[in-house]
Amino acid sequence: MSQFTTLFILLDLLAIFSLLIGIFTASLILFIIARKLNRHHTIANLLLANTCVCTLELCLSDLIIYGFIVISDSTLMTSLTSLYDQRYLCPIRSYFLFTGFSLLYTSYCLQGYYRFRQVIFYKKHYSYKVFVYLCLIQWIFSFLLVLPMLLTQSFIYIPTEFFCPIPFNKPLSVTYIAVCVYGVFLTIFATIYLWIYVYTSRTTSITVKRRRTIDRQFTMLKRIILPAFSLMFLGIVYLSLFFQAIANQYQTHFLTYRLSYLFIAIGMSFIHVITIFQTPPIRKAVLELFNCLEGRMWKRKESQNTVSENPNTTVQQQQKREEQMELMDYKKIKLSQSEEETVSN
Repeated sequence: MSQFTTLFILLDLLAIFSLLIGIFTASLILFIIARKLNRHHTIANLLLANTCVCTLELCLSDLIIYGFIVISDSTLMTSLTSLYDQRYLCPIRSYFLFTGFSLLYTSYCLQGYYRFRQVIFYKKHYSYKVFVYLCLIQWIFSFLLVLPMLLTQSFIYIPTEFFCPIPFNKPLSVTYIAVCVYGVFLTIFATIYLWIYVYTSRTTSITVKRRRTIDRQFTMLKRIILPAFSLMFLGIVYLSLFFQAIANQYQTHFLTYRLSYLFIAIGMSFIHVITIFQTPPIRKAVLELFNCLEGRMWKRKESQNTVSENPNTTVQQQQKREEQMELMDYKKIKLSQSEEETVSN
């Protein structure tokens, strides 16, 4: 496989670059929610932040895997890792990766459920803490959902790939992931969207205020459809390669596993870029942030140019500041002395 080393390294670098974009955009949205948005203690922003944290878990897990892959590809060594790593640590890394998928899909389901409750069951009010607990339950559930794959040793180290995917010659394990991690939650999300769509199209005898609320929630739901369906596209690519392997009697192409993981990384680079462009408050905050950074860089450059052109003026300004500070200290000493004399009299 040494003749394909250059191709493998290029695919690895493309995947790493895509994952870094996903990490950057998710971190940027988290920063904006925490610092820039005025009412950031809302359920909607909590759920969006939860999705970003899930994205970080997935991207970091995949990035660690690609770190091992690119080192192995660049050194042309098929046994770079130890036997202990191949049998125990490598499956754990894959476990965290597939747990990230479960976290991401369930986080979008939580966002859909919140919009569903705001539109259909709007008379029932849930507090902020309830959704904090739901996020915690979602994380525990996602780790438990993928745990059977780790316990049954479904993640197998492939020496030519340098990571531990679920081999396509284990159809039960692939089917379990496809149904429980991928299919069920996308079905739930699609059902929520269709339910709200039917409800909004059939409901007519409502107040203007209620209609505005429904339209706003439905618009927010539509904004998370494109990222969610981009995740569906990732699953379609993976399952297409799986069915192709079945048709070839489990004889996989030398790029099969590489492409399945590459499309995952590329998809992660688009998810929150789409979120930023589709959400006006976040898009506005991002533009303001970059404009602020650009302004600071321009002022710093201007001050450096001023110093280089007029060094004597800068020294004089510094001397004036020192003289003003000495004068203020002298006035404070005089004031304290006068107060002591007043007290003694």
